[in-house]
Amino acid sequence: MKYLTNFERKAFRKVPHSRTIKTRCPYCGAEVYFYTNEYGSKVFFDELGPPWPVHSCPEYEAHVASAQTVTGPVGRFVPVGDELLHESEYTARMLAGASKRQHWKPPIVAVQPKEGLTVSDFGVLREIIPEVNMFKRLGLRKETVASHKIFGPLLEADWAQVSIHVDDLAEDEIESYTMLVERAKLTPVDPKRGCILAFTAEAINVPFRNPIWVCKEIARP
Repeated sequence: MKYLTNFERKAFRKVPHSRTIKTRCPYCGAEVYFYTNEYGSKVFFDELGPPWPVHSCPEYEAHVASAQTVTGPVGRFVPVGDELLHESEYTARMLAGASKRQHWKPPIVAVQPKEGLTVSDFGVLREIIPEVNMFKRLGLRKETVASHKIFGPLLEADWAQVSIHVDDLAEDEIESYTMLVERAKLTPVDPKRGCILAFTAEAINVPFRNPIWVCKEIARP
């Protein structure tokens, strides 16, 4: 198993240390902005920019109080990639991205698996297939001893499939990961389209087929 170095990760895809996603509060359904950064801060904002009003509804406030780890941007600067942006510049970038997206839809780029790579990220769940027929997926006509010997765990596990869009208001494209995930791992998450999910996906080599993404870990951030 190979984890990407910082250099390889940047070459493979752009991964900002901070990210802001427009989404909905999972408790009350209001439109909010989900912000996270490399220091572990995770928070819903009602609006972008100073004074950075944190979203407030009874359920979310209770969650924040119990977690005691939700904070706003770090100081007056926000880490983005390899640079620190003053909050005013960060705000301008976020607002520009949000405004731009009101007039056009950024392209969605499917990230292709490359054997041996492992990616940890988070994004918005856009599609879920609750049950996957792996015999059909692999183009197998029937179950045989040979097929189990060749494809092993892929045929023995109970699979679902999810597509997660990794997005950021400051970026000009959306990256999409479509991956298999064991239903036993997915069910406790109670996935709903539009919810934010953190995941770790590994590119698995499939004999006589192209590599595929297999989700190793999945949870709500």
